[in-house]
Amino acid sequence: MPDHARAITSLPQYAELADGGEGHGFNAICPSHPRTLPLLKEIIAEVAELFPSRYFHAGMDEVNVGDCPRCRRRSRGRPRWWLYAQHLKAIHQAVAAAGKEMIVWADHVEHDPAMLKSLPRDLILAHWQYRAIRPEPIRRSLRAGFRVIGCPALCHSGDMIMPNRANFENMDAMTATLRRGARGGEVLGLVNTWWAPWRGLRDAYLPAVADTGAMVRQAGPVRRAAFMARLCRQLFGIGGAAGRLILGPTHVLEPEVPVENFEAYVQAAREA
Repeated sequence: MPDHARAITSLPQYAELADGGEGHGFNAICPSHPRTLPLLKEIIAEVAELFPSRYFHAGMDEVNVGDCPRCRRRSRGRPRWWLYAQHLKAIHQAVAAAGKEMIVWADHVEHDPAMLKSLPRDLILAHWQYRAIRPEPIRRSLRAGFRVIGCPALCHSGDMIMPNRANFENMDAMTATLRRGARGGEVLGLVNTWWAPWRGLRDAYLPAVADTGAMVRQAGPVRRAAFMARLCRQLFGIGGAAGRLILGPTHVLEPEVPVENFEAYVQAAREA
């Protein structure tokens, strides 16, 4: 809202709400079309009624709005982020009217921190950083008075074997950043995101989920090799070299192992 809206704008009755054509932004629904906000308010009210959670995640990541004629007229003379911020505040009003607290992805706030001053302070900012952690944007949100959730990634690619060592390093670094940042503001916790491609190593994800739970419970990194060995005994009743081979991809696999090279990786692990 307004991002990743192809499920709406691909329908004939809503096609005119699309912001741009193929290759234009990230499948946005135009925030300036007169039909957009009433439609989104209807969706928000319906979803809020279906789910009992106090929180409502409105997305709002990866969007490129402002280039259609309506948006250009509306935002003339304003900073480019102004239109996004105006739409975010309108969605926030609808979420609040439904009795929920609103969460949004924070990539646009990270890119245009000037908009922080214009946003409602009860907004919850979910900072997703899937490779190297950049602490300063997270600290900046906390200093500005926003509640924050840190969001590393268990899996975020369709052509590399994941989870791998880089994913675990990403989770560890995010946890450490949140621990330090909590001294300067309110950190609500960590959400380990999982954008699972169909070619993922299915059973490798479960130990990674368990690792995240252990990491959050003890508020810091786990001793991963020992944890994985213990988990392998609990799950499969085996240990030693067999256990290391089964769980190897979830904590020692090099970050850039393409899917098509996985058999060679397994063979090398067996020989080792």
